[in-house]
Amino acid sequence: MNVGALPGGEHELTISYAGNSDFERADKTLTQRVTAPALSIANTTLAAGSESRNGAIQVTLSAASADVVSVNYRTSDGSAIAGADYIAAQGLLTFQPGQTLATIPIHIVGNANASQQSFAMELSNANGASIATPRAIITIARDAKLTYRTPVEYSYATIDGVPLRATFYAPANGDGPWPLIVWIPGNSTYDAAGDTAAAVRETAHGYAVASVAYRPASTAPFPAQLDDLLAAINWLRTNASTLNVDPKRIAAWGAGAGGHLAALVGTRGAAQAVIDWSGIADPATLQADALGCSTIDWNAPTSPAALLIGCSPSDCPDSAAAAAPARYVHRGNPPMLLMHGGADCFISPAQSENLYSALIHAGVDGTLRTIAGIDHDSPFWSSAAAFAEVESFLERSLKPAEARARPVRH
Repeated sequence: MNVGALPGGEHELTISYAGNSDFERADKTLTQRVTAPALSIANTTLAAGSESRNGAIQVTLSAASADVVSVNYRTSDGSAIAGADYIAAQGLLTFQPGQTLATIPIHIVGNANASQQSFAMELSNANGASIATPRAIITIARDAKLTYRTPVEYSYATIDGVPLRATFYAPANGDGPWPLIVWIPGNSTYDAAGDTAAAVRETAHGYAVASVAYRPASTAPFPAQLDDLLAAINWLRTNASTLNVDPKRIAAWGAGAGGHLAALVGTRGAAQAVIDWSGIADPATLQADALGCSTIDWNAPTSPAALLIGCSPSDCPDSAAAAAPARYVHRGNPPMLLMHGGADCFISPAQSENLYSALIHAGVDGTLRTIAGIDHDSPFWSSAAAFAEVESFLERSLKPAEARARPVRH
């Protein structure tokens, strides 16, 4: 019997058997509980300068729905004031069946003299889904002179009629060819949603940046994400002369889900350097590695790792192993910088420690920075100290020797 997709809630299903000459007719009623997908919105940083700019705030649905999902949104002032710093926005955001990512357009008012400001975006009155994170802080990063040129969006592949896109940021200064940072966005649902501010700030240091989208795990389980990223990097190399980037100086960088995927890209030898912030090294050991403050069962069928590979890591060891960069490390892999909060209750720092051990065992240049007292979503990850580690690593890994600063011992 196929009843199709059911909306969230409890449903009573009656199964009937008509009977025959050997068996009597029978009926059985079952109660089926369906968990509605959840909507989430992440804190976002939008760059703005002396001129007004249009931006977008991403809202994600944890799983595809067979029905239309909608949610109301509205902005509310913080240190940023509607009308003076941004244009107030409110309305109804709609997800069509199968859609897991939607964006809310937002307009930032130009003001070269303003300092960094923030406002909130709030979600309410969802229909067809619950709301996991009803409120996000939107930060306006003011800079009188932006460090990158107008971003350009490219389609690097088309799968089932859907284009996969990479957004390219060229440094405002210099002629190139620039070393390239491939930023891999992502959150716990592996849907390519997330802020690009961390990587885009490196345009000020002479790096081009490509933020690469990939198929979400909700519609295409692993290894679709890795396949897409490898295809994107291949496209970027093929078009290096057009983009004015150096195809021999490419770094993959991501945080959380993006860090996990960046490490996988590194083990496939697709980049010359890898930066992994707080990523998974082996789905099979996530539960055993978890800190005492953890509130997630990584072996549950609804955990982020299970959503990625299509089943619980404990039930599908082969699939879990395929998504484990620690198991694919081998001599010849690029240098990797691993950074992890020592108090990360979501993904234990033991994950990065395990990957680091694999790198050293294989003779790969690995650097591990475990930051005491820092958790998964700490403000540390947008601090000068965090970026200093990245910039030092990129300088020694990607820039030619004559352009490097004097080495610093940590």
